[in-house]
Amino acid sequence: MKKGLTESGIQIFEKLKTTYNAHPSLNNKARPCTTTYNCLIQGLVQNGKFDAALKYYAELKASSFLSPDALTESLILFGYIHHRNLDEALKFYEGIKNPSDYHHCLMISNCGRYQKIDLLRKLSYRLTLAKALNEKVNTQILIGMFFLCNSSIIF
Repeated sequence: MKKGLTESGIQIFEKLKTTYNAHPSLNNKARPCTTTYNCLIQGLVQNGKFDAALKYYAELKASSFLSPDALTESLILFGYIHHRNLDEALKFYEGIKNPSDYHHCLMISNCGRYQKIDLLRKLSYRLTLAKALNEKVNTQILIGMFFLCNSSIIF
């Protein structure tokens, strides 16, 4: 979603929900799906409207017929990190039932970026105990350490 089109995206999404609610005979053809929510959440996160993204995440989570998927969780985790709220990101990360390598890597690399050495150690140790380490996660641990050592370098 390009900057400036965020409000239009929200309006279209809301119209889609209204249409489905007004015409249940459409048999789910107009009902927003998880992918639709993910697209909207991604556009909101990218355009600095993280509070609105959290609202739609909560709506998706409360839905009786839909649920957030790994991509939804990644978008929200990225949103917390992007808005420099690593403490909330950690709470969210710890609430993910089955975190993927991407979730681990996102948290670990940003611990270094934001100078959170204790958290980097904690997560690395926890992943070691959980036997969740692999080539991708190990690489991100090294990148996190690199950021700690070279905080003035930004990729």
